[in-house]
Amino acid sequence: MKYFLPITFFIFLSASALSAQDAVPETDFLNNVFKECPKEEASFKREFAASAGNVVDAVVYTLDGELRMKGQYMVVGQKLVKHGKFTYFYAGEGVESEGYYEKDVKVGSWKRFTAEGAARPDRYYSPESADFVREVMKG
Repeated sequence: MKYFLPITFFIFLSASALSAQDAVPETDFLNNVFKECPKEEASFKREFAASAGNVVDAVVYTLDGELRMKGQYMVVGQKLVKHGKFTYFYAGEGVESEGYYEKDVKVGSWKRFTAEGAARPDRYYSPESADFVREVMKG
């Protein structure tokens, strides 16, 4: 009986990790505004790396293979939510912007750069307003 709870807890954690991994494909496709779409309508291909818990690393390429984005997603049910550091790249090469998402909303200071690599003014997204933005996004 004393092993029942630890074993049950372990089984629960294992099942949660397996269901999170099942929710993430190896590759999917995105339209020109980075929204999931069928392959026929895609402008980008998103590839996922192995997950650690419910966080998954992803890289987005143009269909021609140019790097456009690196970031982390959190698996929430069957949905992928931007959560963690993201870096966006100009077509070809060079960082366009980088910063953090918290549950699908930009938060904190985002560094921005010109196509030539010169720093542009940072943009700041208040973490206090993130909940409000999420509510508006829900509709």
